[in-house]
Amino acid sequence: NALALAPDDDLLIRQLEIMYHYKSLCHVFAIRSTNDENDEFHFTEAVESRKKSLQYIDLLVARFPDEENLLISKINGEYFMSSLMQTRSDQQLWREWIAKGIASSAAFLRKHPDYALDLETANKIRLDWCSAIGQENPEEALRLLKEIGDSFLFLQMQYPTRTTLFTYAAQAITQRSLLLVKQERSWEAI
Repeated sequence: NALALAPDDDLLIRQLEIMYHYKSLCHVFAIRSTNDENDEFHFTEAVESRKKSLQYIDLLVARFPDEENLLISKINGEYFMSSLMQTRSDQQLWREWIAKGIASSAAFLRKHPDYALDLETANKIRLDWCSAIGQENPEEALRLLKEIGDSFLFLQMQYPTRTTLFTYAAQAITQRSLLLVKQERSWEAI
């Protein structure tokens, strides 16, 4: 193991983290491109590689707690892990990982409130969260969806070429409208 030979080599740790990040993504793409008996293998490898990537990030964050790129990598890694858990319908693990992503993102935004790229990620994580809590806590979901939709529209005005911002805003507004209809509040949904 390369890290055992150089445990204080921060550049090596960062490169190992990136390697495991891409290894995880490769296994995710393998699952999406095939539908065969190897899917379980690829899923297990994707999860293990993501865990390893996050371990390296945590090691580096402990050494460099204010390094923005590491904190963003941590948020994205936790979000990717939650997405993996969601594909397997493991609600408990999905909730744990998405909660970690939300907490990491909120902590980052407290220190860097104008960091648009993380605000986008934070909103996307919260948008996914709202789809889960809509039945359990519709009022909280409605509040969050309004906040998320407004935030995405604000970001869209600042970055008009980022079409994903508009797409996410439309998704939040649509999700909120459907939840309002389920609550028999059609006049608000309109």
